[in-house]
Amino acid sequence: MAYACGIDIGGTKIEATVFDENWQPLHTRRTPTPHDTYEALIAAVMTQAHWLEMRVGVDNLPLGIGIPGLHKAASGEAITANLPANGRRLRADLMTTIGRKVTFGNDCDLFTYSEALLGAGKDYDTVFGLILGTGIGGGICHGEALFQTVNGIAGEVGHMTISGVLTKEFNLPILTCGCGRQGCFETLASGPGMTQLAKLVMGAPMPAQEIAAQAASGAVGPQRVIEIWLRIVTELIGNLQLTIDPDCIVLGGGLSNIPNVCNQISEILPGALLQGASKPMVTKAKFGDSSGTRGAALAARRKADQR
Repeated sequence: MAYACGIDIGGTKIEATVFDENWQPLHTRRTPTPHDTYEALIAAVMTQAHWLEMRVGVDNLPLGIGIPGLHKAASGEAITANLPANGRRLRADLMTTIGRKVTFGNDCDLFTYSEALLGAGKDYDTVFGLILGTGIGGGICHGEALFQTVNGIAGEVGHMTISGVLTKEFNLPILTCGCGRQGCFETLASGPGMTQLAKLVMGAPMPAQEIAAQAASGAVGPQRVIEIWLRIVTELIGNLQLTIDPDCIVLGGGLSNIPNVCNQISEILPGALLQGASKPMVTKAKFGDSSGTRGAALAARRKADQR
């Protein structure tokens, strides 16, 4: 029986799923994320919400929606690097368009919530969900509760700045990020960032998926790209230890599918950590890139149960 619905708005896809009381998917559908206009984005989410209602036959089942970026508390305006919604009241407009109560959350927070309560992080106290995909972001769950802050940006680690030590060692370019800042981890540790690293190392851009495949087959250039990328990611995790000190880091996003990536990170991670500190468990998400949708539905169901 249908229990809750979730929609996850990502930089690449908009996923909608109906879950049963055991949090197993009953119906799921993915559509591409529009990047041309704000109106197209709203329409795409509305289409997914309508599809969910058609699947369950009711319009009052708890519905949660995960959205990248942050929203200004005073104005409700969205700040997002990977959606055509900057400066728009995205949550309010979606609520009006859908025409019913919706539980909203940051997509990385909801990914983390899903994995901490039901997935790869369920046996750990402090879980950081680290998304390595079109963008870089994360969420914090401590004691089965999401860590919430005044601006909602505590997990936006993709917009921390890459260290000058790494920039000098590898002669890294200092690129402008979608957030408007320069030198963010997202500019080189994301999927598009890995393409920039290929341009640096091999003289020409290459899609991240192709880099990973060629590196796995032994190609020297792509292997060097992966080596530099791993150093950047472990430096980011070192920053996480100094600020949050999680005992588990759950990886999500497309780059978490790089062969043996968790073991590769764990092997070189001690060099990025404070001397003598225990390294966190680094593991892949149990629910893969569908975890954010489950987290959105889980948050909506729990909020409805508290009313």
